[in-house]
Amino acid sequence: MAVAARAMANGNEALWAEARRLAALLGRPMRVELEHRALQTELINLNRLLVARIREGEFDSGAAREQLFNHLYQVTLDKLAESNPKYFDQGR
Repeated sequence: MAVAARAMANGNEALWAEARRLAALLGRPMRVELEHRALQTELINLNRLLVARIREGEFDSGAAREQLFNHLYQVTLDKLAESNPKYFDQGR
């Protein structure tokens, strides 16, 4: 229940942040006016494209690899902040 309450309190902020990072990482334009369901669909599509490009080796080295790592790290932090915010209080 607490996770759901935090998700509702935060709204779409984390989803928008993830979508903007993904769009930038993939060199895609980001639509700015999306309802919640459309935003979720857009995130699915962007993540599918990311997976395809990872499989093609686009992020195997250099700046692209670092940008991918930074994106994945931030997504992990955002999801952890919503699902277990006490993790950050434990000195990690």
